[in-house]
Amino acid sequence: MAQHILHGFGIGLLMGGGAAALGVIAGSLAPQWQRICRLALGNVEPAINPAVEEAVR
Repeated sequence: MAQHILHGFGIGLLMGGGAAALGVIAGSLAPQWQRICRLALGNVEPAINPAVEEAVR
């Protein structure tokens, strides 16, 4: 009986950890999703040149 409870508890912890990991991954990708799609479609972004950025200021 105790083995079943511990087994269920372990599965619950594993599922909770997996859900947390998926949440973190989704949360980090969501703000960048449009940029990821543009890059995947071949729209290359111009490189940022720190010297030019400093000269513009």
